[in-house]
Amino acid sequence: MVKSPFNRGGLRFWLVLVGLIAGQATHASILWGVPPIVLGVAIHFWAKGCLRQNRVVSRIGPYRYVRHPFYVANAFIDAGVAVMSGSWALQAALPVWWLIVYVTTMRREERHMISLFGAAYEDYRKRVPMFIPYRRPLPATGEGFSWDNRNIAAGREIPRALRLLAYPLLFYVVGEIRASGLDFIALHNGFDLWALAMLLTMYGLSLLVERSLKHDKAVLPVAQRRPWLRAVAAIGIVAVAFVTVWEETQAHHVMLFAGAAVLGLSVVLSVVRSELALLAECLGLVAVCILCELLWLMIVPILLYGALILDNARARPAAQEAPGAAAAG
Repeated sequence: MVKSPFNRGGLRFWLVLVGLIAGQATHASILWGVPPIVLGVAIHFWAKGCLRQNRVVSRIGPYRYVRHPFYVANAFIDAGVAVMSGSWALQAALPVWWLIVYVTTMRREERHMISLFGAAYEDYRKRVPMFIPYRRPLPATGEGFSWDNRNIAAGREIPRALRLLAYPLLFYVVGEIRASGLDFIALHNGFDLWALAMLLTMYGLSLLVERSLKHDKAVLPVAQRRPWLRAVAAIGIVAVAFVTVWEETQAHHVMLFAGAAVLGLSVVLSVVRSELALLAECLGLVAVCILCELLWLMIVPILLYGALILDNARARPAAQEAPGAAAAG
């Protein structure tokens, strides 16, 4: 079913689609679009971590400044997408389009809040602006931001943030394909191949996190969480790196420095905390990819170890609860 351009989800979908097809994204326009997207993602995280949905009238964090910080965040993100597209027509149309969609949404949600909280929300609405923070903020009271807030911990916000932060790579990759076809991923152009690999990695991580947290499912079957899979992945990555370096050695100082830094971090993590062993292994393999200038190959360890880390984190609470359950029985 095609999304309507006059609801929240449809607006973002059509904005990105029109921007990719009809826009004229350049390297400069993509760079200019990055800051508002990053800012929007940060505000959205902040608001989600402070929200106690349908339980209290939130008056902490960004809710001290505006009544709808989610939509302030979305405004920055959508503006960033329009800027990245390079389309002046889209940038000019977006404010009107955005207000038509969101003002209606905000008013509808406020009617719902009044039905839930009555005078408490009416008082809040009188003291805090809807969208533009032109008044003095409320005093900081109540429970603040928490990573354990269900809005974040349930797995909805992190996958969303990964997809949003991948937009610059999406516009870059699509723009290069439009300009030169699939030749843009030729092996002699390492950055283009890296951009495609990182785009796939971020969308892949988003799916992994969503499957593990939001849907409460393991990413990998039990048999594939054993050490043999990590050993095979490590041997394969090192073999590809060795063959590549053997054929062509062009050590760039930036790559050497970055690879050495990541490798050093891997060693530090493995020594400091045993619980971070998987992350340390992942960073070690990423360091090999960087040192050998195979940035596109990083997708393999990042996705594999991302799945392993998520599955281990999911299994740990069950393992901790088991002794208590057995004792109670």
